[in-house]
Amino acid sequence: MKVVFVFPDLNVFSRFSSDYSGIFAHGIGCLSAVLKKNGHETSLLHITKEISKEQFLTDIETQKPQLIAFSSLSHQFPYVKQWSAWLRENENIPTICGGVHATVDPDEVINTEGIDMLCRGEGEYALLELCQKMSNNEDVSAIKNLWLKRDSRVIKNEVRPLENNLDELPFTDRKLFNYQSLYDYKIRMLTVLASRGCPFNCSYCCNHQYQKLYPHNYVRFRSIDNVLLEIEQALSWYSDVEFINFIDDTLCMDKELLAEFCEKFPKRFNLYFHGNSRVNFLDEETFSLLKKGGCERLDVGIESGNMHLRQQILKRNISNEQIARAFELADKFGIKLSAYNMIGCPHETAEMILETIKLNAKVKPYASHNAIFQPYPNTEAYQICVDNNFISEKKVSAFFKESVLEQPQITKRQILFFSRFFHIIMKFYMFSYCLPQKISAKFTHLIDKAILGLSRSFIAFKFYFLFFIIFSPVKTAKLLVMRINPGAARKIKYMIYRRHYMKAKN
Repeated sequence: MKVVFVFPDLNVFSRFSSDYSGIFAHGIGCLSAVLKKNGHETSLLHITKEISKEQFLTDIETQKPQLIAFSSLSHQFPYVKQWSAWLRENENIPTICGGVHATVDPDEVINTEGIDMLCRGEGEYALLELCQKMSNNEDVSAIKNLWLKRDSRVIKNEVRPLENNLDELPFTDRKLFNYQSLYDYKIRMLTVLASRGCPFNCSYCCNHQYQKLYPHNYVRFRSIDNVLLEIEQALSWYSDVEFINFIDDTLCMDKELLAEFCEKFPKRFNLYFHGNSRVNFLDEETFSLLKKGGCERLDVGIESGNMHLRQQILKRNISNEQIARAFELADKFGIKLSAYNMIGCPHETAEMILETIKLNAKVKPYASHNAIFQPYPNTEAYQICVDNNFISEKKVSAFFKESVLEQPQITKRQILFFSRFFHIIMKFYMFSYCLPQKISAKFTHLIDKAILGLSRSFIAFKFYFLFFIIFSPVKTAKLLVMRINPGAARKIKYMIYRRHYMKAKN
């Protein structure tokens, strides 16, 4: 059977790189690998730029699918709604939608024109069963994980148990994507997924919804040897990779597995690796293991500098002391620690956002990323927004673009101001913290007043680029080069990277 996956991957990093060309999606790769292993045929329509109706329908028709499988995040789902409607006007090919949005908001998905079925949760074996039954002209209405339209009703099947032995799954189908055309390749990155699931319940994230769907054994790990074998296979195809990026929700969760990995990885590969973690896992022993294994960089979530907002609203039970300690240890072991931050959260004030910027200024991350909070459907944070009338409909935007909340204590313009000027404001506080204590306290107070005043005015946006040129000339130059000639910018970065790598190795 021929399955065509349709992957909307638009307008994600275009603000930062003018030649964004899409990423490798592990979910689709896993689905394709299982189907191919069982004799089915797959192809991919990877859409990274706006597409016309005529072009979309032509691309679909060219691939001659017997089933069209959409995969979508919540902020990309409006594209799926448009494309599925186009299909229904012109084609009668069965369609199914999976991915995070189909799991967290199945009612919206199944009620979308042109979507015949959806898959909730992990879909490898549900999709395989669907393809096998469709190939044999058998009834598909009782397949676990699937919701299906039947006349005027919707059949809602329960989910099947999770696959606990991840080593039994075939390696993700990287050949489905044209790796050399991806943004991943442009930055010489190979992404790997060594585990599935997250045990935490951050209110803004989909993981607490997945935990309700799968209350037992949601967090699972692949064996280290299985992970290393996949890396070895991928590097045999893509030999000019500069680093491995583990996209697991929390890389350092199982210290025993981490120790095994950090023992074996540098013996097999002459590469650095990156990953994500939580600061409460990052003690001295963990950093020692990471350094031994060749970890160059970790990304951790600060999210908010305000303790109440972080712990009570966002449900991240992490203290400022734990955050500061993690950055101290990272500096001691020579590992780059970058910070994720979120602004515009429900009940957040401008003063709270300043607390986030100040905490970043104190711990000095290698890089500070800030995203604008989005009320993803049916999360706990979404419900907070509904209960407080901050939103009147289900709507999300790209997380760098704008806030969709209407809050009385802060305006959308202020949130955008703090997003755009985050790094410049951080520089002011970093300078202030270098001054003697008494002077620093007074200067910090003056910065507070000035920034809060600017956030309410139009002047800052009017002179946005001037502010950047004056207060952040190096970052301005980097951004300009990335916009004008991103290829050249990356070549310079590779040269610096390799020099740093060889120096560290020697």
